[in-house]
Amino acid sequence: MKVSKLRILRKKKGFTQEQLADLIQVSPSLISKFETGVATPSLEVAFKLAKVLGATVEDLFSPEIIQDKMSSETKYTSPSRQG
Repeated sequence: MKVSKLRILRKKKGFTQEQLADLIQVSPSLISKFETGVATPSLEVAFKLAKVLGATVEDLFSPEIIQDKMSSETKYTSPSRQG
């Protein structure tokens, strides 16, 4: 299972899901859903997360860039399509 960039950055900053949820005024279960890809934050919540974590919205939620080993072509893959 792939670990989300949101979870990595949250842990790097030393926040629990509960602490981060309190800071942006959402429930801890919603933070968990964002991290597992079950839910997507509203634009307002995404900006709050980015601000608290010292990142950009793009840093937290942009699709991964995957380099195709068979060619020099760069492919963009959404997180929900990765295995």
